[in-house]
Amino acid sequence: VNVTVDRNGKKTDFSVTLNDRNGQRKIVSREYRELMSSLGAELGELDRETASRLGIEGGVKVNRLYPGKLRSQTNMKEGFIIIKVDGKSIRTMDDLDRAISGKQGGVMMEGIYENLKGKHYYAFGLDG
Repeated sequence: VNVTVDRNGKKTDFSVTLNDRNGQRKIVSREYRELMSSLGAELGELDRETASRLGIEGGVKVNRLYPGKLRSQTNMKEGFIIIKVDGKSIRTMDDLDRAISGKQGGVMMEGIYENLKGKHYYAFGLDG
């Protein structure tokens, strides 16, 4: 974003890069806002470097939890990296959106935490 600052009549132009609180530059589309609102989570795609370090092809990280299905129905913690939903691989926000959109009933998420060994599983319902 180009910004012009006027200080006492002296104008200076700056080029500014906007990041979210996690240092990412991606803009969350409206379709993902609905998904995040439903789950009660701020989500973001895992960067390639982190995925490679963890030995996975990609995933969606739960950056923050808010009131919603994940907080009320599971013991999920912030930092969980979703790698599968109902057995289907999740590498991107599009993958997660496709796996959950229009789904009714139970959902099983499989994933990992960066600092905990092993895979972790969380089940929750989408009804109501």
